[in-house]
Amino acid sequence: MSAKNNTQVIIAGKIYPLIGYESDEYLQRVASYLNEKIAEFRNLDGYHRLSPEMRSILLTLNPADDYFKVKQKV
Repeated sequence: MSAKNNTQVIIAGKIYPLIGYESDEYLQRVASYLNEKIAEFRNLDGYHRLSPEMRSILLTLNPADDYFKVKQKV
């Protein structure tokens, strides 16, 4: 098994350490994907009026939805 990769990513303007077997480039792409989703939601009307908990749930559901749609296509 390959060694774990330790890298830092920026998500929503904050630095997070990530550790995984994936490459640094892959982990950065994942963070970029999340930043794109966050930006999409921030541009929606009413998003800023939602509670932090509701924002978190919506931001979790959206990538899960993307995942299941891609999985169904494959």
